[in-house]
Amino acid sequence: MISETAWHLFVDRGFEQVTVADVARAADFSEGTVFNYFRTKEALVFDGKETFYASMLDAIGTRDAGESAIAAFGRFMLRQPDHALAPDVGEVGAESARVVAASPVLLARESELIDTYAHLLAELLAQETGANPGDPEPLTAAHALMGVHRTILYSIRRAAVAGQRGQSLTDMAASCTNRALAIVSKGLADYAASAEGAAE
Repeated sequence: MISETAWHLFVDRGFEQVTVADVARAADFSEGTVFNYFRTKEALVFDGKETFYASMLDAIGTRDAGESAIAAFGRFMLRQPDHALAPDVGEVGAESARVVAASPVLLARESELIDTYAHLLAELLAQETGANPGDPEPLTAAHALMGVHRTILYSIRRAAVAGQRGQSLTDMAASCTNRALAIVSKGLADYAASAEGAAE
């Protein structure tokens, strides 16, 4: 209720022009109650994203034996309503693109979130291989995977703003995901092959 009310206000007026007090008043709550649920105004937009990224880490960390991290990542991304699998994703994507693009605060917070979870993913990958989280291998792999997420997000927003909807948008998102994953997979495979060659 609170986040939905806030989102409608942000779409109508822009993120910078809406205060938490405005959201509280429109949702018929006190300002303190809003802050009980959302620590910052930015959290009214990105609170669900943090849950999404935490679920992504869990999907990779609990994948079946023998499944690669990139395969688990791809499987997770392709099944998410956040990536053009929901009926209203076109409108949501277009609105999100406009609201976020118009707000330097939201753009900065989105980048910060992606970077934070890239480092958490690097820690997870490092634990699995016995590497240091700051080593180039887990850090590069993690940022590459989060780069795929950025690509998907950007492509869906751009297509939605351009008017793509329904099956067309869904197909585009799936194609974008698979193509971006193929590029990253090839890069990781090439690295693994070169590392094996150097070790011989």
